[in-house]
Amino acid sequence: MKPLEWSAVGASVVGVGASAATQQFLYAVAPMAVAIALGSRRRHRQERQIQRLLAQTNTLVVASNSLAARLDQAPQPQPGQQDSLVQALDRLTFLEAETEGLRDRLFQMDDAVEWLQSALEDREQSAQLEELRRHQKSMTESLHQLNRDQVELRQENQKQFEDHLQAINVLLRQSLPTTKTELIYDRQASRAALIEALQRAEDRLILVCPWIAKWGFNDELMHLLRQALQRQVRIDVGWRKLSDLRNACPHSGQRWAVKHPSQALTGKFYASLGQLYQLEREFQPLMSLKLLGTHEKYLVCDRRFALLGSHNFLTSGGQSQERELGIWTDDAQLIQTLIDRYESGRDRFQGGYIHLA
Repeated sequence: MKPLEWSAVGASVVGVGASAATQQFLYAVAPMAVAIALGSRRRHRQERQIQRLLAQTNTLVVASNSLAARLDQAPQPQPGQQDSLVQALDRLTFLEAETEGLRDRLFQMDDAVEWLQSALEDREQSAQLEELRRHQKSMTESLHQLNRDQVELRQENQKQFEDHLQAINVLLRQSLPTTKTELIYDRQASRAALIEALQRAEDRLILVCPWIAKWGFNDELMHLLRQALQRQVRIDVGWRKLSDLRNACPHSGQRWAVKHPSQALTGKFYASLGQLYQLEREFQPLMSLKLLGTHEKYLVCDRRFALLGSHNFLTSGGQSQERELGIWTDDAQLIQTLIDRYESGRDRFQGGYIHLA
């Protein structure tokens, strides 16, 4: 039986050596490492294969230990047989070291899988961040377009808004019981009202006075008129007494053919009218003169206030001691009445004729 036992032991050792020599164990482990990187399911399957290989290795170790114990009790083998056994044991030790190395590589691959998963999550977050940036850019462009639309809409509706606001102000003034109407006395007070109107006017100024003379229409008044026109204030001037027109006409007809109303200017009471026509030529259509044929004296400053009185405020200044009387008011109804009065007045110079009837 001993020769048979030695043969069995030799065959077992040779089988282990042959398994190690063909490296079937390594070929099984390498695909397993690749499978770990590809997916957890395949990695678990390879782990089970490794466990089976480890179990086989442990079995081989137990068998080799048992074999070593039996060899200690067995007769000494021949020199050639002993060398084969030593080589088989060395190969077995090598396989154990390789198994440990594969375990370390398996742990490294686990870390690599975790890193790849983290990198994929970071990439997804980067994609989400980029998407948010695109949305932010789109919203910013939409906001800029909205601002441009608002500016265009504001420009288009500004005039309409101002008209509505002015109408609302008129209604408010009409509904409020706090209108002010008072008497003003003498030329100094009416002259001050004229200066205030020239300084405060923002939209329209109506001045009606029969005569325009150098005593009232001085450099100060000319300067204030020019400033108002430069502020884009519309200025309407109604002038000339009807009886003066008829007296100046060289015949008794119903109309007087002239190239320009300035041809009908005679006398010291119209000495400054040429300056007004100069402003009219310079600031058309803001400045406008109307030949009314009137003895009225009143002014309207926007829709703020109006002055109606006896003083020829474009004829004389405020230094005279002559007694005058006027009414200052901010009553919206009275202001509108004076505006309508001026608008309804006929311009007697039309078609190259001064109409006297």
